[in-house]
Amino acid sequence: MEDLIYFVNKLQLVRSILADDGVGSALPIDSDEVPYIAVVGGQGVGKSSLIEAIVGKDFLPKGIATRRPLVVQLFRTEEAVEYARFSHQPERRFEDFAEVAQEIADETDRETQSPFGVSSIPIHLSIFSPSVINLTLVDLPGLVTKIADDHRSDNTVQEIQNMVGAFIGKPNCIILAVSPANQDLSISVAVNTSQEIDPNGKRTFDVLTKVDLMENRATVVNILEGRFCPSRFPWVGVVNRSQEDININLDIIAARRRERDYFGRIPEYKHLAHRMGSEHLVRSLAKYLESYVKTRIGGYLLSNNFIKSAVTKKNRLQGYSLRAYGTFPSYHLCTEGEQNEMTFQCTVDVHGQKFASAMHHRHLKDAEEDAADVAYTSLMGNETMETLFELLNKDTMCKVTLLLGYVHKKKVPDPVYASSRVSVEPHRTFWLSTVTLDDNTYIGEFANTRRKSIQNAAFSAVSSMLESGNDLMIECLISKRMRTEVPRRKRCRNA
Repeated sequence: MEDLIYFVNKLQLVRSILADDGVGSALPIDSDEVPYIAVVGGQGVGKSSLIEAIVGKDFLPKGIATRRPLVVQLFRTEEAVEYARFSHQPERRFEDFAEVAQEIADETDRETQSPFGVSSIPIHLSIFSPSVINLTLVDLPGLVTKIADDHRSDNTVQEIQNMVGAFIGKPNCIILAVSPANQDLSISVAVNTSQEIDPNGKRTFDVLTKVDLMENRATVVNILEGRFCPSRFPWVGVVNRSQEDININLDIIAARRRERDYFGRIPEYKHLAHRMGSEHLVRSLAKYLESYVKTRIGGYLLSNNFIKSAVTKKNRLQGYSLRAYGTFPSYHLCTEGEQNEMTFQCTVDVHGQKFASAMHHRHLKDAEEDAADVAYTSLMGNETMETLFELLNKDTMCKVTLLLGYVHKKKVPDPVYASSRVSVEPHRTFWLSTVTLDDNTYIGEFANTRRKSIQNAAFSAVSSMLESGNDLMIECLISKRMRTEVPRRKRCRNA
């Protein structure tokens, strides 16, 4: 599933790169289907600290309020070096995250032209690290219910409310509603705003910060157990770093460990410790994302489930036997019981190898199919998405040829490929290709050559159809697997 969320994030990144060229609209997933997590709450409730706890990095400006939406895309990589890039400075690679924080502050000031102004124009930041989980987070300006000082006008307050509403009002937005434990929840702007936008709570996660500051732990327990303010998803309590922790450079990993120990140590919270803390919150969000993507973006699922196809195992076993031995499998039935309660068990002979059905069946056809299933699985192994993807990922597999064979069998027009150059890093250009087939457009991975990028686009199309359960594509892969793994033998003349 991690690979899928990585793909979703990559799709967002590619869409932003190609949007100016008019290519973004041809991508296979509409932007209103790509999920993201927006963090909502009042000023000073600990939104930014929570985001840093989720990311596991110190990268946000300290001591200043969020005044522009910050879209943070996390990409889990195998590269040891952690780094970040901004969309407004794509050529620059930030490896010092203190510089990332400074750039966020500077870019905010450049756009707002005032230390107190706000802007709805987002800052786009991508973080690449082996220690992050693939997510897209949006840090939004804090909501206010009244003018807190002379620097905020009524127009500014309304602008922030409109900005937040625009982000969390989209159905693909997961709302992270952050409320402090030391505030009456009845006046929590996070709770009230999220309930107004998402009244059924289908996409809202409620988070309670500053739990460690509360002496009245019974009140906190009532909230976390959902008795005071019920939530569709259980409340998650967190303990963020304090200003003192930040001043002494307490890192995120140590803070997570301390948070874990806190909930496990305090008697009132021990029974809730298994679902408290920022680490649990990350797991809950990832689980929800998996469910969301399976429902909304089914064509890109990565699944290890056994393949369900209209083609019977009898047909597959016959193909195997003819290719391997040049003979047909033979089926032998045995019956049990009286005529009205008769059951069948079947044994199939494949070139001298006998395989019995796993159970008795009321219908002859089911018994034969059961025996064929046992035989085919024994000879070829279980066919899962994983085994077919292993075949698809082999360098010897020509994805373009495979896709061409598919369209010829389906009797539809040939695939149409489109390629373009994309500058992603300084002085380095990559190729990016798309393929259009049956009114669907698929995008491939970046590649150093146009030829490789076309293969990547074909791979994207094939894998998408495979994962969505396309019977014809599954059979094309199964046939290819048999041709690859089962050596052809000539028919014995005396057979």
